Amino acid sequence: MTPKRKNGRIVSSSARLATFPFPRLLILAVILLAAWLRLWRLASIPPGFWFDEGLNGMEAVWLLKTKTWPVFMVQGQGREAMFYYLLALSVSGLGETVYAVRLVPALLGILSIPLMYRWGLSLYKGKPGSGWLALIGAAGLAVSFWYLVMNRVGYRANTLLPVLLFTAYFFWRGWQTGKIRYYFLAGIGLGLCQYTYLAGRLAPLVFMAFVLAQTALAWRSNRARVKNVWLGLVIMGGIAGLIVIPMGLFFMDFPELFWARSGDVALKVAGGGSQAGALVQHLLAAGRVFIDGQDPNWRHHLLGRPVFNWISTAGFWVGLVIAIRHWRWPENVFLLSLLVVMWLPAVLSEASFHTLRLVGVLPAYYGLAAIGWLKIITWLGSRFLKKMSGWQVGAIALATVLLFNGATTFYDYFYRWAKLPEVYRAFDGSVVALAQKLTALEEDVLIPFYLYTHASMRYLLHSHFQETVFAPETAMDRQKNISLLLPDYPEDDGAPPAFVWLSRDSAGSGVAYVSAVAREISLPLSIPAAVIEDDRGNIIARQYRLETKEIAPLFWDKLPAKKAAVMWANNLALVDYAFDPATVSPGHTARLNLAWQILGYTGLAQKMFLQVLDSRGRPAGQQEVDPISRKMYRWRDEGLIFEQHYLPIASAAEPGLYFVRLGFFDPQTGQRLPTQNLDHTSLGDEWIVGPLDVSVKGSAPRSPQQPVRARLGEQFEFLGYSFYPMAAENATEIELYWQARAPGEIDYTVFVQALDAQNQVIAQVDAQPLANIYPTSRWQPGDIIREKFILPIAASELQDRRLVTGMYNLATGARLPVYSEHGDLLPDSVIQLLE
Repeated sequence: MTPKRKNGRIVSSSARLATFPFPRLLILAVILLAAWLRLWRLASIPPGFWFDEGLNGMEAVWLLKTKTWPVFMVQGQGREAMFYYLLALSVSGLGETVYAVRLVPALLGILSIPLMYRWGLSLYKGKPGSGWLALIGAAGLAVSFWYLVMNRVGYRANTLLPVLLFTAYFFWRGWQTGKIRYYFLAGIGLGLCQYTYLAGRLAPLVFMAFVLAQTALAWRSNRARVKNVWLGLVIMGGIAGLIVIPMGLFFMDFPELFWARSGDVALKVAGGGSQAGALVQHLLAAGRVFIDGQDPNWRHHLLGRPVFNWISTAGFWVGLVIAIRHWRWPENVFLLSLLVVMWLPAVLSEASFHTLRLVGVLPAYYGLAAIGWLKIITWLGSRFLKKMSGWQVGAIALATVLLFNGATTFYDYFYRWAKLPEVYRAFDGSVVALAQKLTALEEDVLIPFYLYTHASMRYLLHSHFQETVFAPETAMDRQKNISLLLPDYPEDDGAPPAFVWLSRDSAGSGVAYVSAVAREISLPLSIPAAVIEDDRGNIIARQYRLETKEIAPLFWDKLPAKKAAVMWANNLALVDYAFDPATVSPGHTARLNLAWQILGYTGLAQKMFLQVLDSRGRPAGQQEVDPISRKMYRWRDEGLIFEQHYLPIASAAEPGLYFVRLGFFDPQTGQRLPTQNLDHTSLGDEWIVGPLDVSVKGSAPRSPQQPVRARLGEQFEFLGYSFYPMAAENATEIELYWQARAPGEIDYTVFVQALDAQNQVIAQVDAQPLANIYPTSRWQPGDIIREKFILPIAASELQDRRLVTGMYNLATGARLPVYSEHGDLLPDSVIQLLE
């Protein structure tokens, strides 16, 4: 029986398929085929585990560990959060495995097939051949090489298509029936689209374009329906708006993150007369998506193979011509709106073909291809077979899609693409192979931090090695020597030379000790080195033997002694510091140990400055260094990072106390980053740490010439004083010694007075200690501070005078009470130096 035609549409017995159970069996078979293609050998194909997959997995682990549930992930220019929540659910049930990460996109891909089918049925409801059109479109998506590659990798772009199809289905049901409840459900889907992937931001334009087109086409003939769809669109927008309120509030606080990802992928063309030409060239390149387009990324595609084979391409172009020819039909208007809007990333983004950004075109593509395939089979049947029922047309079209497209997809994916060495490298296969060997090793090994922080390595090691902040002495005593493993590729991200010690505790559990970030460090490497190979015979690392004593200085067993509580940009806080050693000689190098607490997701982009100051605040040396690598910020237990800076002290440096002024600045503008207390009180734009004793003999002269013991309040101990000769006959230099007993909050002023027999002041000096660069509120318990004061009176005139000192609050004038070494309260709150 030759199928009849009416207005270009196929009219056949296929319309009666909806009343039989057989179509349900067919779509079930298609779904099962899609599931098999997506689940078979999922953990091992594609080979390796790409960096972004590991990053997504670790972000999911971190959500579970920290119990933080953001609406938008801020790492990597910002990422929509839905995928990470799904990954967290998978990882919580299946553990930190490759399979747990890849199962989520595979299931999303499988879910898209019945959604595609239901949407197709609704799109052509009441039209002859609707069952075959829906079935063939779903089958085309199920065996698509493009979509299969996506569904077997942990890309967050996989979240977009099922949510978009859900939205399209309920919108179309609302258009068909006029029932508000369908628009309500479509609004939920539209709102959720904004939490899926960057291209989801275009989804509202699809429905707006359709409604505007229908307004223009049907306003005169069917105003009631047009008004209803406008009401539905408003309801959709309102529901979607409510759902995206959390993300909207987030972007109000961080507007740069809304544009960061868009700007990162946006097309940039030169100005002037070349702009139009560049846009035309890019438009033509984007048009090749539907002809012979290829994504140049091995992770996305098999290079040399168009993403759509010739069967798919032929069906699409025939279907597109039919849709354009009958452009007034609502179903064709919707397909064209979906196709054009979701194709916009190819036109507007830097990469004219990027399969992840263009995933939204697939429903429209295979919907049009289904129309074209039925048309082609119908034409071929009428030309060569003369008689063909609608059943036969649909069955042949479906078989063509499943057998030809399915077979080529299976062969190209599993036997060509997956076995290529380029794909193995693109998916960081050597990193994964090394991670597997590290988890199997029983001996202690040392690896560079840039390897440990590689997201795939971090994810695969995470469940095997528990990271800890401090390396105890017992760990160092347990090993006479240790192996250093260096991957057989150079460090390329500017990571600092930190190391990670992978060990086993007494119970045999894995432990990862992270070293300090040492700005100047080199390890003696044994030559020749042993090589480590993967299963393919590639050298993936080289192994060197080290003595434990050579690496011990890199690992800390406790926090530095001095406390700090200062932060920059709500991102990084300095919590502890110390000079090691605390005393150095001129011409030698001091080491400054810093303990940072991580407050944000990403590192600072500014440079760090460290300026050495003498006790008068005069510069004695400066360094400008890159801040801690932003990769040091990721997934750190307790949020602590240790850092070591080496500060050379000039040979001509005068003995005394020295300090380090530190902070962050923009290397382009010189603008410094504001500094705050942890309670967000402004502290200016720098912080000063100290003191460092510089002594010619290498040991600080901590003993005054004249010992005098007294206590000022509960915070300070007075140790004594020293006199120094001066060339000026009318001045005397006196050095006072204090030791801090407890931390304080007030910046006290020191006074030194010479008194006559009637206790009248005849000479006096008042000053903040150390030129206020290290005020008393920052003195740390145990600090010994010595400060020289010049009293405007000759030393000879002090023979018959009283010399006293003390401290007072400049704001109130109140002196700190003074107690003798026996605990007696001394009169006038002064310490007697000379009587």
